[in-house]
Amino acid sequence: MKLKLSLSLPSCLILSLLAKTRADDVVTTASSIENDLEYDENGKLASYYIVYPASNIGRDCAAPKVDHQVQSMALEGDALKTVFPDFQEDSEEEDARCVAACLERGADRSIAGYAMPH
Repeated sequence: MKLKLSLSLPSCLILSLLAKTRADDVVTTASSIENDLEYDENGKLASYYIVYPASNIGRDCAAPKVDHQVQSMALEGDALKTVFPDFQEDSEEEDARCVAACLERGADRSIAGYAMPH
């Protein structure tokens, strides 16, 4: 019997706040939502992704660990601009630097990087 777990957007965001990476954890970085994330044969996201700016690495920002249900991915370049269009790397505000979003499993490749504000 295979158990299927479905996570809501708020659940993904809570997960992102609970788990932190250690300095020696391997961090996967994406520069393209369309090419660097895993999709199924129908062009849908194969799993949930908690994504955050690559600049969060090394700061005191929460970052999720990878598990079998939710993957963690640092974003840079075009991927960062797609998911966080207003993000500024050099912002003086502490809260502006620590952001994360959940990309839902099953989202079509064409809209996968457009997380809904929450």
